[in-house]
Amino acid sequence: MDSLQRHLREFGLFLRLGATAFGGPAAHLGLFRREFVQRLGWLDERQYAELIALCQALPGPSSSQVALLVGHRRGGLFGAFFSWLGFTLPGALLLGAAALLLPTDGSGAWIHGLKVFAVAVVAHACWGMGRALAPDLPRAAIALLGAGICAAMEGGAGQIAAILAGGLAGLLLPHLAESPTAGARSRRRETLLLLPFAALLAVALAPWPREELVGLVAGMVRAGSLVFGGGHVVLPLLREEVVAGSGMTESVFLAGYGLAQGMPGPLFNVAAWIGASRAGATGAFLATCAIFLPGALVALGARPLWDRLREFAPFQRALRGVNAAVVGLLALALVRHVAPAGLRSVPDFLVAGLCLAILARTQLPPWFLAASCAAWAWLAA
Repeated sequence: MDSLQRHLREFGLFLRLGATAFGGPAAHLGLFRREFVQRLGWLDERQYAELIALCQALPGPSSSQVALLVGHRRGGLFGAFFSWLGFTLPGALLLGAAALLLPTDGSGAWIHGLKVFAVAVVAHACWGMGRALAPDLPRAAIALLGAGICAAMEGGAGQIAAILAGGLAGLLLPHLAESPTAGARSRRRETLLLLPFAALLAVALAPWPREELVGLVAGMVRAGSLVFGGGHVVLPLLREEVVAGSGMTESVFLAGYGLAQGMPGPLFNVAAWIGASRAGATGAFLATCAIFLPGALVALGARPLWDRLREFAPFQRALRGVNAAVVGLLALALVRHVAPAGLRSVPDFLVAGLCLAILARTQLPPWFLAASCAAWAWLAA
């Protein structure tokens, strides 16, 4: 009973995060850091950066995988399920309901306010993680190297290349090995979850009729299995699956994708819009499960291998380099995507700066700031 109560409490925590996590993967990781590292102390900076590096190197929605693995550390497979469900449910329900009841083009001043808030969240995360994970000149150089590689190579390939380069650079830095980080250790048998992941992908790659519900599910599995880095990287593959493949109109697809920018939770929740538009509530449920399941299986299956490798000194040195590279990736996301989308005028800069100061110096809940920014943008329109 105590275990169930703890799972339910933590489900409530992830549900709150899922309802207030605006701004895409980079902003989600900033909110997670504030919650799990700073407020609750479930992880330290190094452990958190390792989770980010692992999830960035795997296919699937990276921020959702981080939430899943944090839940797994707390409560095993049940904890992983409740963390994923809580983080995913609010946005998926909103997008599914919007497709069924309130189709829209996703425009609105309030969405811009949430983007301004996202700038402050990501900037705060960059500053804190940079101080902890790239505090000296060699690791700062690795962070710049990672950002440069990711900027030169588009999509998930650039993220993977930056992480690999950070690891190789870390191997060259002396005296960086440390004792293994403490915490829950994944069970070896969970590596077997890589088998159903491979089987699921093999089945999804079969030529299913895309105009039928089974074809929709297979397309979502392919998207969840083959996209690295998550977030906006999924756009071209999803478009190919549901517009070019199944006959959904471009306008309906882009309406859902635009609306997803202003919804909380992972961008992969757009699958709920696609599924509801194609097959009602059943389609929303199946599409959402199908797009998230591959990433969940591969994250849980790869984690035991990651835990064992962390015991070796060369791997620990490589991790220090990877951690620094992750700071570069986050900073690049801020400069390249988050800030240009949110900062369009002098008032935007002022509001983002005020939110950043509040995040840095107070414990005001992020959801309050998110709501305040949305209200400010709506009133100012």
